[in-house]
Amino acid sequence: WLFEVKWDGGRTLAAIKDGKVRLWSRSNREITSEYPELSALPQSINAREAWLDGECVVLDTEGRSDFERMQLRFSVQKPSPQLLGDVPVVYYVFDILYFDGYDLRKVPLIERKNFLKQILRETPQIRYSDHVIEKGQELYELAASHKLEGLLAKQISSPYREGRSSSWLKIKLANDIDAVVGGWTDPRGSR
Repeated sequence: WLFEVKWDGGRTLAAIKDGKVRLWSRSNREITSEYPELSALPQSINAREAWLDGECVVLDTEGRSDFERMQLRFSVQKPSPQLLGDVPVVYYVFDILYFDGYDLRKVPLIERKNFLKQILRETPQIRYSDHVIEKGQELYELAASHKLEGLLAKQISSPYREGRSSSWLKIKLANDIDAVVGGWTDPRGSR
């Protein structure tokens, strides 16, 4: 197994071809115009044509994904320069499905990730989502101490599958509290 940080944002597939990029959400809705800062993605990948999988996130000052701020960017077509500056998006790439004529979906995950790391040039907006092998407990404790959302555990030999799979597991950190909120209002009139 390998373990990655679970980013809390919007799952995003990227298709690169002829120096241009098109983006899709998990629900297969095209979202290219929502993230113009990712138009430079073709220059960050050493490929003529590639399909990538990753997560669009907005980071807080500690480098953690901030889903509440990310929601400010959802479904905003052609965001204003002010919104782009106030709520910048980072694309964490964690998988590659296709590369210059080769379908990589059946290649073992660890090989896909190692290949992706070799061909991706990181920028402040485009980053490789790194992993650790077998040290899930250590990464879990580190994630908990930094108040991250959780981890993803993935079988090293797994092929790429669309949808849910027992070879990719979410491990959420419980940062919730069970509480009861009670209150009253002063009686008015006949009450």
